[in-house]
Amino acid sequence: MKTLFTLILIAAIAFGAYKIAIIFQEKNASWQGSKLQKEAGASGQCFYEGKIYNRGEIFDSKDSCNTCKCQNDPLNIDKPKVACTERACL
Repeated sequence: MKTLFTLILIAAIAFGAYKIAIIFQEKNASWQGSKLQKEAGASGQCFYEGKIYNRGEIFDSKDSCNTCKCQNDPLNIDKPKVACTERACL
């Protein structure tokens, strides 16, 4: 009985450590994305799906059916924005 309890305790600790590692990875990825996004905005570039694009650059959207462009925002010329077509994927 003592051995079973020890095994369950070890499994619970290992699972907890695994969950903590996953949460840390997600937080770190989120932080890195935020940092890239700030850098892109400060340099007059666009940030989309984890990548930085220059003004005028055309690229595939996340659904791969549409295209996007990093373009000037008429309301804020210092900060460009990403505009994507909205065609249905067939």
